[in-house]
Formats: sequence, C-alpha cells, structure tokens
Amino acid sequence: MTEYLLEKLSEINRRMAIHQADAKGRLASECENLLLLGSNGVPERYSKDFNELLSRIKLTIESLPVPGMTPIKIVGTTNRTAIKYIELLINVEESLKDEAT
Repeated sequence: MTEYLLEKLSEINRRMAIHQADAKGRLASECENLLLLGSNGVPERYSKDFNELLSRIKLTIESLPVPGMTPIKIVGTTNRTAIKYIELLINVEESLKDEAT
C-alpha cells in the first residue's frame, strides 16, 4: 500500500507543481485524485492534517452544483492554506520515500 500511495502522491505533486493556477487552483485540480488515495499508509505524524484535507475535499465535492465538476478551490481554503496543504503533501511524499529506502 505504501508503494502505491507514494507513486500516486508523486504524480499528484508533480501535476500540482506544473499547473498554471494559483495554490488554491492547483490543490483543487487534484481533489478527486487525493480523495481516491484515502489516508491508509500516511505516516502518523501527518495523518491528522491529511484527514482534515480529505474532509475539506469531501465537503467541496458534495457542494458542487453538478457532479463530476472540478472545483476551482476547496471549501474554506485560502491561498495560504492551500500552500500549507501542498507542503503537507510534499512532506508526506518525502517521508514515504525515506521509509522506502
């Protein structure tokens, strides 16, 4: 499970890094992919914040006027908050890489 999480999270982080939007838009563009990951395998020290992010994503997806739309931002997320979540995702990826070696 950890290898799968690392592989998918690496892809998500790469797409966010090259996306043209601001931090809110970059994070929102990966909502569905992050939700599909779930939190299994996330290192314990990041699990609380990761689960908080997933909760916000669920709320965002549920609030969309049309199912299947890609949100432009996650509910209750400013650019500053989005940057912190992106940093969290990078830290989780780095931690998983360290565990794998």
